[in-house]
Amino acid sequence: MRYQYTGDLPIIRIALYHAGHEITIPAVVDSGAMVSVLPYDMGIELGFIWEEQTIPVKLGGTCQGIAAFGVLVRGELAGLSPVALDTENKP
Repeated sequence: MRYQYTGDLPIIRIALYHAGHEITIPAVVDSGAMVSVLPYDMGIELGFIWEEQTIPVKLGGTCQGIAAFGVLVRGELAGLSPVALDTENKP
């Protein structure tokens, strides 16, 4: 798969789905990431009510100390079949 680069970062468009909502956004390809961060406003567009989330996630690095919560979404890349973006989909 080939990626478009913005500066030094590989970018791909991803469609995210949750509770009947859908957004398509550019995303940085980070094959070594353990989690992905969904910005607050994009979560709102997907129908999440952040004040009702109950699964706290501890972030490190530059995001250390920022309130974060685990949520599940479905995603689709480059016309591939949608999959749940969670740890239960390991091959």
